[in-house]
Formats: sequence, C-alpha cells, structure tokens
Amino acid sequence: MIEMNKATVQYPGTEQPAVNELSLTFQRGEFVCILGRSGAGKSTLIRTFNALQPLTSGTIYVDKQSLHDMSEEEQRQERARMGMIFQHFHLIPRLSVLQNVLTGAFGRKKPIHNLLGRFTKAEKDLALQTLEATGLLPFKNRRVEALSGGQKQRVAISRALMQQPDIFLGDEPVASLDPSTANEVFQLLKQLHEENDTLTFINVHDVHLAKTFGTRIIGMKEGHVVFDGPPEELTDDVYQLIYATEQQV
Repeated sequence: MIEMNKATVQYPGTEQPAVNELSLTFQRGEFVCILGRSGAGKSTLIRTFNALQPLTSGTIYVDKQSLHDMSEEEQRQERARMGMIFQHFHLIPRLSVLQNVLTGAFGRKKPIHNLLGRFTKAEKDLALQTLEATGLLPFKNRRVEALSGGQKQRVAISRALMQQPDIFLGDEPVASLDPSTANEVFQLLKQLHEENDTLTFINVHDVHLAKTFGTRIIGMKEGHVVFDGPPEELTDDVYQLIYATEQQV
C-alpha cells in the first residue's frame, strides 16, 4: 500500500538528512511501531506519508501512485484517507466532544459546508459510532477542555476515525500520557486497527508498548533505518544499536 523509493528529507541549513534514502514497503494490516531517539527522524518519516512533509528527493507511492507528483487537490483527497493523531491532541478546547469529532469529516466536504458547520445525518451517526467505539459516548456534549489527557486522546482518535481511514498515523500519541493511560490508548488503537484492517504507523518512545502491540518494528537512527523486523527480534543488542549515542558505542 505504501512504497518508499530512496525517500529523503533534508531541512534547510542542516548537514544531515532527517530521513536518508529510505526504501521500504508497507502493507495493509501491519501495525508498525517506529522507535528511535529524539531527532532520529521518526516524526519526519510519519509526515512524509501524507505529504505534510515534502521530500527533498526520492518518491513515495501510495497504492502505486506517486504521492509527491500529485496536485495539491489530489494530495488533499489522499490525505482524507489517512487518519492522524498527535501528541498534543490538536483539539478545539471550547467545543464539545461531538463537535470536535465532526471536524474529522472536513476533508471530505465542500469548504462552504465546513464554514457553515453543516453535517449530514450520516456524518452525525458516524460520529456517534466512533464515540461509542472509543468509550466516549456518555461525554459527547462535554467540552473538551474539561477532559483528562487520556480522554482527549480518545477524542482525537474518534476524530481520525471519522475519516474512515485506510491508513492511520500516530505522531508520538502517548508521549504526554502516564504509563497506564498510554497502555489503554494503545489497546484501543490495536483493537480499532484489527477491526478496520488499516495500515497503522505509530511513533513511540516506550519499547515495551512497541513490542507488545506492534507487528513490525522500525528502528531509526540519524535518518537511517537500523532495524526492521518483528517485535520478537528486538533484542538488547538491537536496542543498543537504536538508542546508543556515538559516545556510548
């Protein structure tokens, strides 16, 4: 479903690419956890999949079509197939849970309808279904600013599900949560992944979560992939390869 061919991202003024000539293939049904130190290129990699981060060189194919050769409108339509959640939720605090979730339909609607806040009965029904799936239906009318961190991330997941995504992207989605809540969010992500047969990518610092829930682990270091395999092959030696600094090696 996604194929990378020597995909490279180098930010202006930097000596080294954030993503360095990566050639990888990912298929629907994989739950991919991406590990690495801060600055390893994890977030940059995630954002290349939906063209939020343009490539400096190379190509990414989504369903055999070059993502970065698409027009802005074609990229927008492709992005609408991809749900994304973030570390800091990116919600509208003063709106209700239901109103925030409904914004997930914006990518498939005409701009004028978004501006006027017009939603169809089918869209409202889908929003209620996603809230039921994430356990938030009793809170549908509560303002987001009154929720806990774990509940806010569930709202963000519900909003992403409104897009009925084929591909699900998580950029450090549990980094600001306590360990127990992080585990609950991962359990929910894995359950929804299996129910919808999506291709899922999650950046995560917690190796235990990656090994528990991932079906495939990508280990990044300085823009390169230094490990790509199943969780059972993530040994202590591989962990050191991913996380050791040059001084520690």
